Amino acid sequence: MKGTRHLLAAVERLRDHGFPIRLDLVEGVPREEVLRRLRAADVVVDQLQIGWYGGFAVEAMALAKPVLCHIGEQNPFDTELPIVRSDPATLAARLRELIDDRERRRRIGAASRLFVERHHDPRAIAREVLAGVTW
Repeated sequence: MKGTRHLLAAVERLRDHGFPIRLDLVEGVPREEVLRRLRAADVVVDQLQIGWYGGFAVEAMALAKPVLCHIGEQNPFDTELPIVRSDPATLAARLRELIDDRERRRRIGAASRLFVERHHDPRAIAREVLAGVTW
């Protein structure tokens, strides 16, 4: 459902072109293990087919990791969303761009952390919800 086969194919294409990529598929492990493995990542791929990011991407962005993900047409965050837009057809190219540009990875990671603090912090969300409540 998330497009893992497309990720495997993109990584294989890049390896065939000489890129020494270490792929770590994070599946079916406890949250603590997910976080440990995300901390070790340079780049994170969430999903490539659904059209929106999930909790895995939020965890990665909170750790200041650049995330690649398919984002559909409906995006309430517009350009503020720091996710690198990718789909099965563009994934290998987007990965290569990030592999080749350490400073871009750093900038996207920093923007990702700020995005999560602004839009996914539980306290901020509670304040927004309470601000909209009329008693």
